[in-house]
Amino acid sequence: MKIAIFFIFIGMVSTAQKIKVSSGRIESFLNFKSHYVDARNVDVWLPDGYSANEKYAVLYMHDGQ
Repeated sequence: MKIAIFFIFIGMVSTAQKIKVSSGRIESFLNFKSHYVDARNVDVWLPDGYSANEKYAVLYMHDGQ
C-alpha cells in the first residue's frame, strides 16, 4: 500500500517557523488561494522517496477554520 500524502492546514504557525518531521519533508505554500475561503498558508507532508510521477492515496486534514 502506498504511503498517503497528508495535507495539513496550520493557521496559527508563524511563517518564520520550520516544521520538523521524523521522515519525509514538508512543503509550505504561503497565501494559498481558493475560490471558497480566504487565502491561507498550507503545509504539505511528502513521504521519503516521493515522486511527482507516481500516484498516491491522499488524506486531507484541516483545523476546522
